[in-house]
Amino acid sequence: VVEQHVSNLAQGAMCLVLLTGLFLHVLAPDVNCCSWYMGLDALSANGITAKIHFLLRDRTLTSPVNPLHNVWKSRIMLFTLIELIAFGATMAIVQTTGLFTVP
Repeated sequence: VVEQHVSNLAQGAMCLVLLTGLFLHVLAPDVNCCSWYMGLDALSANGITAKIHFLLRDRTLTSPVNPLHNVWKSRIMLFTLIELIAFGATMAIVQTTGLFTVP
């Protein structure tokens, strides 16, 4: 546990140092490009995004070997809704002061 707190402290310190004016002026374009790429890559590989994409597409346009074809759409919607609620609850905890009480 102590090791985790030390590494989190080091990450926080590095973020504060890298957000100073000197580093923002030098590294801003590279950091922004990398963060956009990582965000888009994470969204495209996300299971929730894949299920929403499957639900929004026309059934005739999806591949017949897609394993979601064998599942009822209502079950996919229910499972995706549960995943989104769990994600929202996680983000709510992270954005409050309750975060500091969770190890």
